[in-house]
Amino acid sequence: MIRHENVFRHASRPGILTLFVILLAFFPGVAPALEAPEENPPVYEREGSSRVFDIPPGRKPAPVEWTFHKTADNQHPNGVEQQQMWLMNNARANPPQEGYFLATLDDGDVLNAISAFNVDLDMMQDEFDSYPAQPPGAFDVRLYNAAYEHSLYLISIDGQNHVGQFDRIDAAGFMWNRAGGSVYSYAKSGIYCHAGFNIDWGYGTGGMQDPRGHRMNTMSLKAVVGGGFTAGDFYNVGVAVVPENNPSTNVGPLVVTENFARAITTYPDHYNRFIVGTIWEDLNCNGYYDSGEGEGSVTVTPVGGAFYAVTPPSGGFAMPITSAGLYDVTFTGGGLAFPITRTVHVGALSVLVDMPVSEDSDDDLLLDSYEMEYFKALGVTDGTGDQDQDGLTDAYEFRYLTDPTQKDTEGDRMEDGWEVTYGLNPLEDDSQDNPDGDNFTNLEEFLSGTDPRVYTAPWPGDTNQNGRLEFEDALFCLQIQAGLRGAGLYPIYDMDGDGKTGVEESILILKALSDLP
Repeated sequence: MIRHENVFRHASRPGILTLFVILLAFFPGVAPALEAPEENPPVYEREGSSRVFDIPPGRKPAPVEWTFHKTADNQHPNGVEQQQMWLMNNARANPPQEGYFLATLDDGDVLNAISAFNVDLDMMQDEFDSYPAQPPGAFDVRLYNAAYEHSLYLISIDGQNHVGQFDRIDAAGFMWNRAGGSVYSYAKSGIYCHAGFNIDWGYGTGGMQDPRGHRMNTMSLKAVVGGGFTAGDFYNVGVAVVPENNPSTNVGPLVVTENFARAITTYPDHYNRFIVGTIWEDLNCNGYYDSGEGEGSVTVTPVGGAFYAVTPPSGGFAMPITSAGLYDVTFTGGGLAFPITRTVHVGALSVLVDMPVSEDSDDDLLLDSYEMEYFKALGVTDGTGDQDQDGLTDAYEFRYLTDPTQKDTEGDRMEDGWEVTYGLNPLEDDSQDNPDGDNFTNLEEFLSGTDPRVYTAPWPGDTNQNGRLEFEDALFCLQIQAGLRGAGLYPIYDMDGDGKTGVEESILILKALSDLP
């Protein structure tokens, strides 16, 4: 095993801790300081390929169930563990929103910790505003098993540390070339644990730990240190939340271990690209997933993919994607009001498909929660309308995860309906891409009304591709006719629809230059 420097290993702060002990001795009526997550969460790297392989469609076998996203007894991730996954992945998807969420979180225990550590919330939000979005992490049962064993170890020592954390990952059979670990033996609740890790409260700058190691793990942020070693790229995650209410121990009430890893993909059942999500209903209307809100027994199938998944009671799912492409992801069974299809683009990285669900009280094949989120009322549409007039019906806006009130969901100046029609991604700014290899970007194709999948000459007859017809173009066409330009027919310069370029194009060009009909 080749292990390198721990990215987050910094000097401990014994002076601060000693000061608290002295203060408590002189002021016994003062409540003890809150415990922060264990400082300096480790990240290690070693050899092994993490390449994402694309399997040709013709070589794919029939899809099989991916079972590594949950335990065999269907009990884990449990509700609190899935909450950690949901909060983590939504934070990765939108870091600025996560900063605002943490700064405005209305939870008494979290507010007490923010006050006790004197967290500078403005500094924290500025930091989150600077982070790029990252792909989601997929729950892996092997990483969970290792995390569970580590949490039991923390209870046995009545404390928190990282001793043996990565050895337990090895023992669980997960092959990795980069791994990180976070532990919190004093978490008061699921939301408190997430806030403790991602605010990263502690005794450093702004009331947060230096560096923000737990946050880097949670957010899968890239941190470069000497020698070119890089943290981040954590596509696989295992979270174990173990209750501990024994009055004789100091740890608890929740002892949490989180393992993060990048897989060595040359081993069987090891992947780094997934479709990931949670099927859940916001029963208490607080805007985020809570334990007890998951939807179990739902079968999630990317049509044409190699794997499908069935959700445990907590509602989480993940399945590897072995080829990049456009996938219709179907959701069937469980307590769903009706079968649902979402269409997603998968490139080189994992994709998050969060699935808040509800009943469909008006039977329009649109979930009530979706209608209330975007239209603020039921019955505004029956799914066949097009509220934003972008060429995509409201039902298809739901399917493609686009905003039915905005013509251009991601703001790349191309309407959602046009992008869907031509196989582009309405959730990604692909305006400057040029998939057909002509001289036009997708945005230019949209503005000119041409097909971005088909090579388009700037102008029929424009042989030098300068955007205007000239005498030189007419001469070029005559040279093609005379065989002086090779044997090609040059159909891209065809002006009369016969599939070839020649004397007819020369005549048409000369007429155009002379303003003749």
